[in-house]
Amino acid sequence: MPQPYEYSARDYGNMLMCLGEARGNASLALRIYRERHPNVRHPSDSRVITAAFQRVLENRPIAPAASGGGRPADVQTEERILEVVRRNPRLGTRSAAKLLRRRNGSVVSHWLVHKVLRRERMRPYKVHKVHALVPGDRERRLNYCRWLVDHQQRSRFIEHVIWTDEATFTRNGLWNRRNVHVWSQTNPYTCQQTGHPTRWSVNVWAGIYNSQILGPVFLPQRLDGARYLEVINVHVDNFLDSLSLAEYRNIWFQHDGAPPHVVRSVRERLSVMLEDQWIGRLGPQAWPPRSPDLTPLDFFLWRYVKERVFDRECSNADEMKARLCIEMNGAQFEPHLGTAPVERIGGNHKAHIYEQKQEAIKKYINSLKCSEAHYCRGSSSTRRYLLSTLSINKLYEMFIEKTGHTIQQRVHRLRANAFYSMLKEKQEGMKTLSFDCQKNLPLPKLPDQSCYYSRQLYLYNATVVEVSSKDPLTKNNVFATSGLQMSTVKAPMK
Repeated sequence: MPQPYEYSARDYGNMLMCLGEARGNASLALRIYRERHPNVRHPSDSRVITAAFQRVLENRPIAPAASGGGRPADVQTEERILEVVRRNPRLGTRSAAKLLRRRNGSVVSHWLVHKVLRRERMRPYKVHKVHALVPGDRERRLNYCRWLVDHQQRSRFIEHVIWTDEATFTRNGLWNRRNVHVWSQTNPYTCQQTGHPTRWSVNVWAGIYNSQILGPVFLPQRLDGARYLEVINVHVDNFLDSLSLAEYRNIWFQHDGAPPHVVRSVRERLSVMLEDQWIGRLGPQAWPPRSPDLTPLDFFLWRYVKERVFDRECSNADEMKARLCIEMNGAQFEPHLGTAPVERIGGNHKAHIYEQKQEAIKKYINSLKCSEAHYCRGSSSTRRYLLSTLSINKLYEMFIEKTGHTIQQRVHRLRANAFYSMLKEKQEGMKTLSFDCQKNLPLPKLPDQSCYYSRQLYLYNATVVEVSSKDPLTKNNVFATSGLQMSTVKAPMK
């Protein structure tokens, strides 16, 4: 059996050319090779040519340089190659070979440079881009990381932080030609369109709390302090309302040092909502500048969402917003496992941008005191009217004041909810008394009569219930009383 790699690469190449001329007949190819190359060493068996052809089919080296192929380098040439690479480690093999030829006039190929470097166990490593830092950033990052690790060791601190961030989604998408490939038997000549004449972008705010994803909240093209304060008052405030009292006491809020985050109104609002339990620039706990790698949204959420959203091209900004709502509302973050979010098939596929804000406004309007107009009682008994002194600006100021409640009011509301939940539970040996006083509409409910304009008669109804809310109401546990009162509204009409 002939041994492989007995000849040089040039000899094997000539053999394969003869094999092609002989149309695959190895014996005939051996005779042709002996006739055309009489001054070289000839194979004694045609299987040498067949084995070389088989190595080509299997994509193996036909004749490695270590087996006799290529020109060996002397000690001085190797030292010159290593010296050039040490001085400039970013040089390519071809550039290093050209530099050696220009300096020393010696014939050095890039294959020889590559061979010497591999013999020294040197490999070409990629250069990674990192954010540029200024003096003092390293110390601030270390202090913040030590503070975070210290709190995490005391309790599961990271699970009680609302991590927030903003991101921009453009029409060009997320594309890196070094990592994108198309597998095919033939070249499909796939193209990726960039530099569109019509450009658009979508700015998104989102947050992560434990295993929940907050958002998406779509922002204007230029985010300012007033718009960001609206995000805090509506979305963050509504999320805090949904927490229990125990969770609210341990909650922390984080945002980076973007200019809209350091506006005085935003900082004062966060201090009212959370006192000193928030992280940010100029906050109780300072956020280190130029540190996007310290929040899970940058190194996980945005990367995951962009891979899903940019899977196919979006035609407009509305389609991009719809995809963002689908991917973010249908995903679940599992921070303990470190795995990708799991989709919830059949979830909310509608992009309601201001739904929470509208619901808050409707709830506030319904909570206002309304009166019934006497002109239309007969035709519509469900129509109600606000006071004539309330204008749009006045209602807006009252709404902002109403929704901007302090932390003491929030704690009081959470305690009240816990107390009402306790009242619903039926316990042995304990009686529950619930009472209320109801003021009915003025009587008589008759339009256009002199008695209505002269005097009004009010009917009051007070009821006491001696059971829990789950027990049936009977005459033995419900006690009611009523009373009348007269009041002069207008002067008597004569």
